[in-house]
Amino acid sequence: MESSGLLLDSSPLSIQCRLCGLAETDDYESLEENSIQSMRCAGCGTVTHFAVIECQACGAETLFLLASTEAPEVLRNATCAACERHHVDEAVGTFSFA
Repeated sequence: MESSGLLLDSSPLSIQCRLCGLAETDDYESLEENSIQSMRCAGCGTVTHFAVIECQACGAETLFLLASTEAPEVLRNATCAACERHHVDEAVGTFSFA
């Protein structure tokens, strides 16, 4: 996993290209939560993979930038940026949002 960060309720989601730095903003909140998505940079064409995951415990949203869509193993260690709870239900080995 490249990085993660807490999303604030008052600000729109912004995905920054890891190569050229151009940011794409989701002003209309049209991206799906709790799924892995891909976005192609309008500036350089680099594909960025990410997931916006809502914590089942506290309701905070965390943005995870991923190196590839092969993220289930990577997201297995993902934690909420607000309460640090794991997004995987360790008792059954599944994602809490799935």
